[in-house]
Amino acid sequence: RTLFEGDALASAAIVAKPMINLIKARWRAESAEQNYMRALWMSPNEKKRALERIDEYWRAASKAEKKVLNAVHAATEFVRLYRRRAAIRLNLQIEYAAWTLVDGGKAFMSAELSRLSLSRERQIDSSGVMRFKLHGLTLVSLGQENKSEDLVALSRWAPSEKSANMREPLIDLFVIRAGSAPEAPMYDHLELSVQPFAVHVTRQLYSRIYKYLFPEPKKRAHDKFEEAFKRVKALSAPAPETVNVSDGGNSIDPLSVNRKARHLAPLDIPSTTASPARHSKRKWTWHDGERVG
Repeated sequence: RTLFEGDALASAAIVAKPMINLIKARWRAESAEQNYMRALWMSPNEKKRALERIDEYWRAASKAEKKVLNAVHAATEFVRLYRRRAAIRLNLQIEYAAWTLVDGGKAFMSAELSRLSLSRERQIDSSGVMRFKLHGLTLVSLGQENKSEDLVALSRWAPSEKSANMREPLIDLFVIRAGSAPEAPMYDHLELSVQPFAVHVTRQLYSRIYKYLFPEPKKRAHDKFEEAFKRVKALSAPAPETVNVSDGGNSIDPLSVNRKARHLAPLDIPSTTASPARHSKRKWTWHDGERVG
């Protein structure tokens, strides 16, 4: 924390002096403009000298503003270059590890890794060295009935067990990092070595792994409540009422009318009155539930 506070104070000091000069320059130029506007009478020579002096003040303010921008950039670079981080040293070794992926109470894939080692060293200026090694990695898709259906999805490839590459790590990563800002790392050396490996993944296995790693989001309790509320509202909706049509005093159910006119074209919908926009010469009348043209 002390290092961070010291860097912040040092970067603020870089901007402080140019900022004060900018404030003074702008105040001087604005004051000269206000005095010129308040003047009741000035001779032509005095007016010319006043305007030249105002222009000179604003040019000085513009230069001061550029110096402030340069100071801000310098302060940013100072923080990036001299930022300190905690020094660490990490050493991890795993001789053998195995795990199983289970979906729906049944194991569908097993994984094994052997002789994993990770060593990392970082200094306060973010420089350091990292080495990662992994000798063995195997993924096996388990069969549902018997072990004869097991499928090796990922493994080291070698023509024979006595091949020379069997003694080398499957993955070997070696990195040397130079002192640089955390957000813009610079490396002096980067080396990656990968031995030949075999991959056999079917579409079904890929879909299952994808569904296992990225499961579909479950519905929230509020969404379930809204669905149940919609169902209850639909069931409790009132039944359509009968409508009295002024055609002989008969009461006609709209549902029965729709069922009877189901075979009609859209332009021949039964109607007792002609619409002003449609000049249909044909009218329909209803007597005791029967249509008369």
